[in-house]
Amino acid sequence: MNNKKTKDLTSFAIGLAILILLNVVSNFQFWRLDLTAEKRYTLSDATVELLEGLDDYVYFKVYLEGEFPAGFQRLSDETRRMLNEFRAYSEYVEFEFINPSDNPDREKRIAVYRQLQSKGLEPTTLQVSEGEERSEKVIFPGAIATYQNNDYSISLLNNSNASNPEVILNNSIQLLEFELANAINVLQAKRKPSIGLVKGHGELEEIHLADITQEWEKRFTVNEVDLREFVVDTLSGGISINQQLNKLLLHEILVVAKPTKAFTDLDLFLLDQYLMHGGKMLWLVDAVHAEMDSLAQNNEIITFPNRELNIEQMLFRYGARVNYNLILDRSAAPILVPESNFGGTPQWTLRSWPYFPMVRGGLSDHPVVKNVAPLRTEFASSVDTIIAKGVKKEFLLFSSAFTKLVSTPNRITLDILNQPPSQAEYNREFVPVAVALNGKFTSFYKNGIPKSTNGEKLKFREESKPTRMVVVGDGDIIKNQVHRGEPYPLGIDKWTYERTRIVYGNKAFLNNAVDYLLDDQGLIEVRSKQLQLRILNRANIQEDKVGIQIINLLVPILSMIVLGLMMTFYRKKRFAKKIN
Repeated sequence: MNNKKTKDLTSFAIGLAILILLNVVSNFQFWRLDLTAEKRYTLSDATVELLEGLDDYVYFKVYLEGEFPAGFQRLSDETRRMLNEFRAYSEYVEFEFINPSDNPDREKRIAVYRQLQSKGLEPTTLQVSEGEERSEKVIFPGAIATYQNNDYSISLLNNSNASNPEVILNNSIQLLEFELANAINVLQAKRKPSIGLVKGHGELEEIHLADITQEWEKRFTVNEVDLREFVVDTLSGGISINQQLNKLLLHEILVVAKPTKAFTDLDLFLLDQYLMHGGKMLWLVDAVHAEMDSLAQNNEIITFPNRELNIEQMLFRYGARVNYNLILDRSAAPILVPESNFGGTPQWTLRSWPYFPMVRGGLSDHPVVKNVAPLRTEFASSVDTIIAKGVKKEFLLFSSAFTKLVSTPNRITLDILNQPPSQAEYNREFVPVAVALNGKFTSFYKNGIPKSTNGEKLKFREESKPTRMVVVGDGDIIKNQVHRGEPYPLGIDKWTYERTRIVYGNKAFLNNAVDYLLDDQGLIEVRSKQLQLRILNRANIQEDKVGIQIINLLVPILSMIVLGLMMTFYRKKRFAKKIN
């Protein structure tokens, strides 16, 4: 008996010692076990590094507290879980969940709503059913992060082109890690990277860049860079070319958004040397003159090559070419056209417009296009690559498997909607529309600098530092529409959104492209994380509802009964052996 007691005490002491040892080890070595197929509960290395580098508190106020439908409750729960994951890696992460509708006083509630909207959080209205009564409930699916007296607003509900609410919420949950980690990244940055919007060549106006500018200003400093002023100042002798180049190099990225007028030799020289000194560039170029406004007014337009931009040879030297053609695609964005006239009122209908191809990154696993919804383009052109020593090229965006290329000049009319090309004419597939270039570029002026430099002693480089560039054969992918003087969100077509509820992936692509140019691979990978959505088949559930309920009710109970009987049998058998 004493031997048994001693043996039991020894076993207990060993078990206790193991537990104590595990606790001691866990204080020095942190680990977590994630058994999910897509590692949904594992933070990326970039996020972990960001959290471990925190040296002051980040406080999240999450406005997802209250009674919600199941989908939004899941978003709330997943946000709480993600923040708990963050806190497991850093003691400097704190958070609270707040119900902005908690105050019974209507005026005070509205004041809270206005305050949240002023900070950049947009409300969402839910339809709530209580018995036979239906009511509306305002929620703010977002959060505000605070770090050292600086605030950053976070939208937790991802605008998606999916029509299924479950898919929209799943996409939102996929982006939780990115949205929360990006907030920390922006708030703790010592200096915001700078993006320069190149002006002086008929680029898109400020109001047509308003939405992407507002998006970028959350993370970057965004300025206009008017090269006309640079040229005037340089030719007048007031500022040297080297000084102008230094001003350009204050920007990590330069964006050329749909130029329509020629670049001068001095313009091109400054951009060339900006690239040679390590600057990054995003070119969004229309190689063909074609505008939908002109077509709406005249019922037909003649398209012609946009050869006067004077940038073709320079891009050619860098390894890319935007062709003087137009892509027609059977997978195209819709437009509203008059179908009939009833009682003097035109009846409008949606028709797929082949000159607005919806381009995708389906053939590429590049992080810039991973998980990005189709983009809406307008009169896009194909992009080719040219041999350029030391430069790696990767195509990013493609047309569909049913594509037709038309050369220019070309006549376009709306009659194509009634007499579309035959399927046989769509004989091209997956035509590239965007390309990423990465490496050491050769200067366009290697064999001679322009005379307009007036013999000034220049900081001239024949070969670039390792740098990056993205070239897209459509300038309109960055253009937000305008309604009554107010900009629409980028990726929404004001004419068709009410009917289709489609949100195109233009903004996500541009955000990813900027992160790629900045070489922020970790941030792109976090944004590209994909969770598999396992949606139940509602038809099968409804058909087998009773059977499923019985299985869910009885199987756990029967399992416990069987397990109990097995344990009882085992114990009886064991003690019977001891007695014998």
